Amino acid sequence: MQTTVTGVVGGLLLVTALWTGCAFKGGDGGLLGNGNDVGIWQPRAELLRVHPSTRFVADADQRATLQARVELLDAMNDSIKATGEYRLELLASDEMGRNVGRRLYQWQVDARTLEQQRSYYDSVTRAYLFRLRLDQPSPPDQPMLLRVTFVPAERGARLEGSTVITP
Repeated sequence: MQTTVTGVVGGLLLVTALWTGCAFKGGDGGLLGNGNDVGIWQPRAELLRVHPSTRFVADADQRATLQARVELLDAMNDSIKATGEYRLELLASDEMGRNVGRRLYQWQVDARTLEQQRSYYDSVTRAYLFRLRLDQPSPPDQPMLLRVTFVPAERGARLEGSTVITP
């Protein structure tokens, strides 16, 4: 009896889904035509997010280091890997990130080879982890704005994201 009820409910759900139409999340972002006008979705980075766990730490030599975690997201808002170059800028700021002052540091990070991907990508957080050393021995005592720009190795627009880091 229970199997029959489950089958009927499942059938009704299937008919309802077919009747109302189903769609994959993410819309048609990244669809490619294959000559038959059938779109094939090709995952690619479309959004950059500076992860909230980005922070200053002291490294083994007791030097200030910025641990910047950067997450790339595809059209479905899922984490994704991508090859390219990152530019990270640390700027003086207020707590809200509105009054941006002078640039204090800038780093260029190349992430185009398999070895570089293995070095920077953290599979647990599904984000890139960049350990960026500062010249000074202790972290800044004022709020900072971290601005990150990603330039993909292949086609695609450059992506940008930022976050405020408070002491």
